[in-house]
Amino acid sequence: MAQRGRSGTGNGPGRRPGRPAAGRAAPPRRGRDSAGRPGARRTGATRTRAPRPGGRFTGRAVVLALVFVALILAYAYPVRTYLGQRAQIAELTDAQAQQRERIAKLRDQRAKWDDPQYVEAQARRRLRMVRPGDKVYAVYGDPQKSGGNGSDDRRVRSDGPWYGKVWSSVQGADR
Repeated sequence: MAQRGRSGTGNGPGRRPGRPAAGRAAPPRRGRDSAGRPGARRTGATRTRAPRPGGRFTGRAVVLALVFVALILAYAYPVRTYLGQRAQIAELTDAQAQQRERIAKLRDQRAKWDDPQYVEAQARRRLRMVRPGDKVYAVYGDPQKSGGNGSDDRRVRSDGPWYGKVWSSVQGADR
């Protein structure tokens, strides 16, 4: 029984693919060694390696650095967009919280205006309205500021309608 070759291709014992079958003569190869590479035939002597240039980076390191830079550039824009959107979301969340506070204040104010007593108090304070039969006392000016020395009598009153200002200036001129 014959042994098969390592390749397991069924080419016969000891045959390698690409070699002629036993009994046939192979065409002579010139200028190639036993491994099919150009160069001299192998001898028992060891080969010396060519000296490598003393560069700082090897080819693999340069390729790795280029791939790393390409990845950084590829991810830079999406990361910037993501961070910008996160900041925008935070701003909108703050604005939404402020709007909710404003809405709550407006709801409270609307609830106050539904109360008739609050409406009456606002009419008295803002519009100076009174109920029929109420006695009204109107105090104009600040009594603490006037020294009571009579020098304020010559001043023209500036509050009231325009004709009141004119009349008070005529009265001030007579004094």
